[in-house]
Formats: sequence, C-alpha cells, structure tokens
Amino acid sequence: MCDANDVVVGEVLGQRKEKMFMPIYYVGRTLNDAQVNYATTEKEFFVVVFDFDKFRSYLVGSKVIVHTDHSALKYLLSKKESNPRLMRWVLLLQEFDLEIKDRKVSERPPWYADVANILASGWLTRDLSRDQGRKLQDGVIRMCVPERDMASILYHFHDGAVGGHYGGNYTAAKVIEAGFYGPTLYKDTRAYVVACDKCQRASNISKRDEMPLNSILVCEIFDV
Repeated sequence: MCDANDVVVGEVLGQRKEKMFMPIYYVGRTLNDAQVNYATTEKEFFVVVFDFDKFRSYLVGSKVIVHTDHSALKYLLSKKESNPRLMRWVLLLQEFDLEIKDRKVSERPPWYADVANILASGWLTRDLSRDQGRKLQDGVIRMCVPERDMASILYHFHDGAVGGHYGGNYTAAKVIEAGFYGPTLYKDTRAYVVACDKCQRASNISKRDEMPLNSILVCEIFDV
C-alpha cells in the first residue's frame, strides 16, 4: 500500500492471509527540496519506486499487488512516451511482476496514513497520546497479536524453555522485547500468572513452612 502527499511518502508491506491483509513492515520518509516540486503523478509514482527499492529482497520473484489511490499509475507502465524521469522509473520496475490496483481513499485502513506521517516527520496527531507516539517513534516494529493467539505466546514466555514462571509484569516485558504486543497484554499476563498451578504451589514461604532450627554447640580446640 502506497501513498504520498505534499511533503511525505509512506508505504506498508503486507501479505494476504485468509483474505486478510496482514502488515509486515511500514516505512516513510520526507521529500527533499527537488522532490517536493514533483507533480502529483510523479510523487505517487516515486512512492512505488521507493517501495520496490526498499523491499526489493522481499518482492523479487513474487507476484506483487500495489494498492494506490492514484489510478493514473496503471497507465504509466504501458505508456511509451513520457519524461526521462518517469521512463527511468518504468525501466527500474520491469524486473518485478507487479499489478497496480486502484484503491479508493474511503477503503484505506484509517491508521495507515497517520503511522507513515509520524515515522517520516515525527509529528504526532492530536488523537494520539505521548505514550502511543513514543511507541511508534522508538523504531521497534511490534506485531499486534490476536486474542486467540495470546494464550499460546504467554505459555512459551512463562512456562516454556524461555520462561521461568516469573511474575506478570516481567513476563509481559519479555513478550514486548520479543516483538509481540496486545492491547490488554499486561492484564492478560497477570491473569495467566494467577491461574498458573506451579506458580500457586510455589508461592512465598511463610514462617509456618520453614524447617525448625536447632542450635549448634561450638567448641574450641582442646575444650573436650
């Protein structure tokens, strides 16, 4: 998915899984002084070229569908006469098996444009808190895990080989460090730890559970 405005371009690389678009990577950048003066069609075409150059290792040899809201791009690849810049970009894209599909603005995911603009310019939208903006700007790509998969992930990070039956906050931190995230991650982790049978059996030892202590008679040498 590609998009461009007057000063920023942004792309999202994803893959279809069970008819759902699953985002893999997103990237954005600001235009330099020369690129700002491009025409609208050139800016939209520049996004596609920048996208294929950025993700070249993922796209070579695969069928690629480019979703854009600029329908004129579909005709540029087959146009024989154009300016030198567009012709050079067309030649660069000939090694890829690509298809350009027109996507209406109303059908685009609502988070896409904001994420691309935040990464490129660093400016936060009014509906985002500072904490949410800091998570987007820290450069770490996290995968938002569906609720049905969270139990399996918590099992590996709490009970599995990389676990250790730690507390809720520490286990949640390990999940985040691995690149996973969920809207209710900390709540789900604490509930999982509370329901863990081994954790409940090995809870804090009280004075009643301690072994009785017997004093040891200490004798100096030659006292006996």
